[in-house]
Amino acid sequence: MNDNSQDEHYRQAREVFDQLDTIPIWNDGNQTISSIFSVFQQLSDDYYGKAFYPLSKLYCNRQDVVESGDQPNCLAQLAFEWCFFNQSIQDVEIWRDLGRMYNEGYGAEQNDEQAVYWFSKAAEQGDSAGQCELGAMHAEGRGIPQIMKTQ
Repeated sequence: MNDNSQDEHYRQAREVFDQLDTIPIWNDGNQTISSIFSVFQQLSDDYYGKAFYPLSKLYCNRQDVVESGDQPNCLAQLAFEWCFFNQSIQDVEIWRDLGRMYNEGYGAEQNDEQAVYWFSKAAEQGDSAGQCELGAMHAEGRGIPQIMKTQ
């Protein structure tokens, strides 16, 4: 796959992934999730780094993985390391993914302040998902300085 083709395939699969409120436990009978999983898997095999996070999240909820109890921590770690290494790229998806990983303790140690930092970076660029995540953190009183909590 060439770079333009990879970008196009990623973009289409990411749009579907981002529309999932939660990732259900799935199997190959779920055509929508199976399809985007295949795209992310191919992109990952080609070391298209932005695919690591959604692939790892989908992989964790595959029915056979859930039933085996064998969580793919190495995929979460790879997703975090790639995003962290590429944080200087002006890309709200990378920042939002970092925020989510810090928020959940997924591939990294859970850290509310770091989650707020990365969601804020995405939100400042007009990313609605980053704004929503940041709003949820503030509504829960997580990751904000103590002085702001008492006002």
